[in-house]
Amino acid sequence: MKTAAKASSDHQQSAAAPDFTHQSGSSTWGDSRPQSAVQRGLVSIIQQSPQMAAQRKLTEMMHQGLVAQRQRLQGMFGPVRKHEPQSEELLQGKLTAAASSAMAPLTAAAYGKVANPGSKPVVQAFGIDDRQWDQMTTISHLGATAYKASAPDGAVVIKKSGSGKVEYQLGSEGPTQETLASKVGEIPGFGVKTAKTVMIPTAGEEGQTILGKLKALGGLAAELAQSLAGTESFLVMELAIGNTLEKSGDAIGKAAPEKMATWFYGLGRLWVFDVLIHNTDRFMAGNWGNVIFGEDGLVYGIDQMVGLNASKLGETFAGEYAGRELGRAINPEKRREYGKQIFLSLSDKLGMPFSRLEAQFVLNFESGMLVGIVEAGGVTGEELQAKQAEMPDFAEEAAAGLGLQGTAVMLKVFAENMPKAEQARVEFQKEIEGRKSDAEIISNVLAPIAELRGQILGRFQKMAGQLQNDWTETNAWFLERNKKTFWIEKQQELDKSIQSAKEEYYGLHLTLLEKVGINEGSEILSKQLEVWASGFKMLCSKLTNLTKGVEKTAGIKEKVENLKQIIMEERLKKIIPWQL
Repeated sequence: MKTAAKASSDHQQSAAAPDFTHQSGSSTWGDSRPQSAVQRGLVSIIQQSPQMAAQRKLTEMMHQGLVAQRQRLQGMFGPVRKHEPQSEELLQGKLTAAASSAMAPLTAAAYGKVANPGSKPVVQAFGIDDRQWDQMTTISHLGATAYKASAPDGAVVIKKSGSGKVEYQLGSEGPTQETLASKVGEIPGFGVKTAKTVMIPTAGEEGQTILGKLKALGGLAAELAQSLAGTESFLVMELAIGNTLEKSGDAIGKAAPEKMATWFYGLGRLWVFDVLIHNTDRFMAGNWGNVIFGEDGLVYGIDQMVGLNASKLGETFAGEYAGRELGRAINPEKRREYGKQIFLSLSDKLGMPFSRLEAQFVLNFESGMLVGIVEAGGVTGEELQAKQAEMPDFAEEAAAGLGLQGTAVMLKVFAENMPKAEQARVEFQKEIEGRKSDAEIISNVLAPIAELRGQILGRFQKMAGQLQNDWTETNAWFLERNKKTFWIEKQQELDKSIQSAKEEYYGLHLTLLEKVGINEGSEILSKQLEVWASGFKMLCSKLTNLTKGVEKTAGIKEKVENLKQIIMEERLKKIIPWQL
């Protein structure tokens, strides 16, 4: 009978030999002495387990040599053809679906004027223009002091604004500032959509009807009634159907390019509007909860208010402020930098896939800024006065005290600078047309290599996924020296496949490079080929050096994860014309 020390010695000797042997479909490990019925039962259960099946699968790979591994690798990597001369027709042909995915240009729909969204309310039986409060059935909290009041066939927003005082209070939120800002947003020349807002006197008939209904509903609704009871006035607002910008990541990712471009363009128009009313609680504060990306493709501004520089008190320094903001928009370098700042602010909130849309966002946003400035220059002081006159009688004095004289001064500055703004818009449009032209040249001439690149990157991505699976399995079942044997053989196969891919890719690269010199746009074509070749070279290097310089195979895991990330970045990389 063996002692414990002897059993330990036997196990160590077993470890010195190959860990697993494969005999007629069964595996044995270590001591092979006769076993009891219970032991045999346990062995049978273990041998039939998924873990042991994976173990046997890897054992076969280890002991059947390179042939089996090569076949498996070829299955996951796909056939890699050596370069064959491409026909002239193919070289000049249109992009295939695969190439189009990698090279699709920006949507052009939003670069010119878009139809003014106007101020038409959402059509619903219970809504901002048909406030049948007896139909209200539920109250839900939207955030801060805003609540959704719902009926079976519609909804509105009820909001306590600031202290709820009608009189304008400098530097604080209030119902008069918000309502007047909403009405200014209805001026067609601003090209924005602000949620229609109605100012309700709390002590009035409608105000008391609302409070009574809220109390009757109980719960959260009763709490809202109690909060509103202490105000002079509160707001009822149109409910914009969509998501706040800070929660629009999924909607952006699923949107068609045209809708996405319209949202980004609309945000640029909203920036101009915020400048003119000096609204500090959106772009200045990075408060993206005050923007709604509507399901209808429109951008809705909510919770805006008339700020100091736009008011009667700001009249003396409104011109200087407007000139400074105009300079930010008209100067191309400052405008581009500001667009990127807004993009980064949103990227922190939205993440992927928005984070890879820098060019689409910035260029459409800039377009909205420039068109907005040019069109706002045509808005008159009379239009501002007309909107102020629409304020309810009980808030007339407060609205007059607040005033829009600062905005009127800013509009004059905009009008005086309209030629410069229009010139900036024209130059920007030329930039866009140049980008489109370069993108079209690349699409026409480099379509074959774009398609091949997409195919190879897809194979590399599949390969990286399989390498990750292989690492997990070998790490679970192999001893370190067997792991090293496995990865040495794997690296040899990878090297052969990578060499084949290089021959295919660089063969086509050289063929196209020879043709670039006789094509219009040879400079952009050469640059694009160079960028793609550099990325391809880097990936091949990562694969070739997967196991080199690694003392223990545990280090391979990090390399494979890094490889997957780099492949993904290469697949998402835009062509040069659509990079900033």
